[in-house]
Amino acid sequence: MKHMIIISALFAAFSLTGCEREPAVVYVPPATTTAGPAGATGATGATGATGYISTTAQGPAGATGATGATGATGHTGAQGNEGVQGNDGAQGYQGKTGNTGEAGENTTVIVTPAQ
Repeated sequence: MKHMIIISALFAAFSLTGCEREPAVVYVPPATTTAGPAGATGATGATGATGYISTTAQGPAGATGATGATGATGHTGAQGNEGVQGNDGAQGYQGKTGNTGEAGENTTVIVTPAQ
């Protein structure tokens, strides 16, 4: 029984949608016409007037704007005092001069090898 109700509903749906058909659109191309022979050429039109050309001098230049005031100059700062100069140091004593050595009889030169 259940299957019969479903089948009947489907049959009713298909039969109703089959009735709503859209009309077919048929394209009809426009009729072509053949042009006739060309007519005679028309007369040439009159030449237009020449535009106005200004021969006047250039207009005067505008006035120059006013110059702004110069700003105030700041104060010069105070100069610092000169520092105190230090004292000279004490002179050191001169050391004693050594005695002159005696002249040797034979002088020997020792050369060390380089490493």
